[in-house]
Amino acid sequence: MVSARSDEPPFADTSFGADIGVNDWMPKEWPRGGEVWFSVWPPGMRKLLVWLKNTYNNPEIVITENGLSDNTGTLEDDHRINYYRDYLSNCLDAIYIDNVNLTAYTAWSILDDWEWSTGYHSLIGMYKVDFNDPNRARIPRKSVGYFTQIVKNRCLVDPKDCVH
Repeated sequence: MVSARSDEPPFADTSFGADIGVNDWMPKEWPRGGEVWFSVWPPGMRKLLVWLKNTYNNPEIVITENGLSDNTGTLEDDHRINYYRDYLSNCLDAIYIDNVNLTAYTAWSILDDWEWSTGYHSLIGMYKVDFNDPNRARIPRKSVGYFTQIVKNRCLVDPKDCVH
């Protein structure tokens, strides 16, 4: 969440935070991801998509990265499943209810990887990567099965509950 800052940034503070000229905050009740700056609010995706549609004459929108970082490394990543379900549901509402021209979505990420600010500590993948193994073994998390079902059945819920 951001609001415009009324004062000029101090010239002595030459940082991204000072230069952007906004106050930013996250409501405490929003779930957090693995990074201090990462919060989860699925309705924000739909709001942003509708804002882009209305502000820029309904352009084609391609989401190139959307996903959840965590630092637990758990294979039972129900929090990631809920994240994808809720964010994709809001994307679908934007498409089918708000007529947003969203044409592609890419999950962030299939594999744990190296991130700029945290190196190998931000575990973002549906596959856990063992970075201590010279072969970089990949171990599927629970979210792999869920995302596979989404792609296979074109449905965010249990396939038997899908209507095509």
